[in-house]
Amino acid sequence: MFFDVSKNLAALDEFLLSDAVDETAMLLSELDGFLTGAIVCPETVLPHEWMPLIWGEEPPVFDDEDHAQAVTGLVMERYDDISRALDRGRFRPIYDPDRDETALW
Repeated sequence: MFFDVSKNLAALDEFLLSDAVDETAMLLSELDGFLTGAIVCPETVLPHEWMPLIWGEEPPVFDDEDHAQAVTGLVMERYDDISRALDRGRFRPIYDPDRDETALW
């Protein structure tokens, strides 16, 4: 199955900006850096340890179990995508653009 990076990142970004998550949830660029850090950490950090940190102070509200699995799948797809890119030496982090389209972070 083909993984459409831009479509899936847009869906993940939309969820992170939605009312389904606490206002302290990570933005997509923050999540990207966070996942990268978890991947390059010298000790393995398992998803059940870092996943709750994504959502901020309150857990997300999902429509149902399928929705929860879909969003979790998007996070794990990004995790895997970053890992593959790092292995190939082709990692490109996500930056938030400022008004003039330069990197905000």
